[in-house]
Amino acid sequence: MMSLWQSLCVLGSVTTELSSSDLSKGISLGGLNAVASHPIVLAGHKSTLALKGSLEPGVAPLNSLSEASAVGSLGRIAYKAAYKFKTKKPTLALSAVEMGTSIGTELSSGGLQKLSLTRAFADVAGLALKLSPSFNVPKREARLKASSSMGQGPEKLFVQVDYQVGGHDHQVTVGAEKDLGDGKLATAVLDPQNQELELEFCDQTLEPGATWTATATLKTDDLVATPAVKFSRSMAF
Repeated sequence: MMSLWQSLCVLGSVTTELSSSDLSKGISLGGLNAVASHPIVLAGHKSTLALKGSLEPGVAPLNSLSEASAVGSLGRIAYKAAYKFKTKKPTLALSAVEMGTSIGTELSSGGLQKLSLTRAFADVAGLALKLSPSFNVPKREARLKASSSMGQGPEKLFVQVDYQVGGHDHQVTVGAEKDLGDGKLATAVLDPQNQELELEFCDQTLEPGATWTATATLKTDDLVATPAVKFSRSMAF
């Protein structure tokens, strides 16, 4: 089998991501990964072939290989077929848009894995609202995510509810996102059950062609504790 380095030379577009581990416990790298992709034509339809892997020494270089249809190449239906080298399992994701609602399903060699719907509403009490219910079949877990734009401004609010069917476990997360302009984005996510607040800041202006992301996770029950801090750098070439 071709090595990842050889594959990167063959495929057209490459994105690399370098991430750190928790810097509050010392400076160290958390991972160096790459995604190589190339547009292809399969049976007369346009699609994209993508290879994901690791560039770290001593780590298995290949993670997954996927092929996804281009938008509109098969009408309203889109697909993504993938193979994960670690688990040696293929997956297939299908999606379609019917009457303004996006319908998705994910299958693997073990059968149906996930069902999902997404519907956007342009004006609900003056707000743009998007609802995304989904159901994880093996875990019997239902999820509902709702997000709303605040008028025409750059702010977004969202809430996510996870519910275990047949049980009593549930989890709620709420968050806010603000586009600061000039390639900068700030996000805050509160997880009351785990008593965590995650703050994230993305900046595409620090380095040409690269996106730098800083993430800090604070414990809401102990605000004086040192937060977990991570950095990542993603670059396409």
